[in-house]
Amino acid sequence: MAGGNPGFIHVQDDNTLHITLDSHKLNTDDPLWSNIVSNSRVGLLLIDLHSRKRLRINGHATFSSAANECVQINIERVYPNCPRYIQRRQSSADWMTMTPSPPRSGTRLPDDLVELLSSADTLFVASAHPSAGADMSHRGGHPGFIHILDERTLRIPDYPGNNLFNTLGNFIENPRAGLLIPDFPSGRLVQIIGTPTLEWDMHYPKQFTGGTARYWRLEILHWRIYQMPSRLDWKFIGYSPHLPSHD
Repeated sequence: MAGGNPGFIHVQDDNTLHITLDSHKLNTDDPLWSNIVSNSRVGLLLIDLHSRKRLRINGHATFSSAANECVQINIERVYPNCPRYIQRRQSSADWMTMTPSPPRSGTRLPDDLVELLSSADTLFVASAHPSAGADMSHRGGHPGFIHILDERTLRIPDYPGNNLFNTLGNFIENPRAGLLIPDFPSGRLVQIIGTPTLEWDMHYPKQFTGGTARYWRLEILHWRIYQMPSRLDWKFIGYSPHLPSHD
């Protein structure tokens, strides 16, 4: 996850973005940065939580400076998404410096992480197609929409969407997934990688899909939680009016 002051993303032309990385505002130990060196395919999601606007960009990333302080994105596809399921939040104008702490990681969810995931209303999911490249998407719901089956297994409902099925299609072709779950009050980020399995025509009494009866189950291979070196203060405004309340 990368953030910065307005202007840290510069549009060079119709096919090229430049993203300036501020080491004081991002986790330089994030595996993303080393992964770019070995595999340049990336999926970006630019999201404005206040207006519920989002833009997905797929392409190739390369470091364009010797100090790795700027990433160039060569765009292959770009398309906006609808605002459904995004919870509205307003951020402060100033970044707050946080006390650094070493990241924690494991293969089984500890109790404090179970509590964090159970209270989350937002997650981002990365997927990839063997030939079409990487993709990043958003999922949102009322707290509890991330259903924890056990310390190694999650189940996520798939609400009605834009009928493109980018993420689900990628899961079929390449059953690998990466999750990013932000803890807005603390500025911590949870990263999870695992193996997804699709579930069709399933009706679970305490989980709602808005009528799709679709879910995906994630078998956790590895998780990681860390504190961002600086963060914005986010004020929760309200849940999306489109969140399912029943099937």
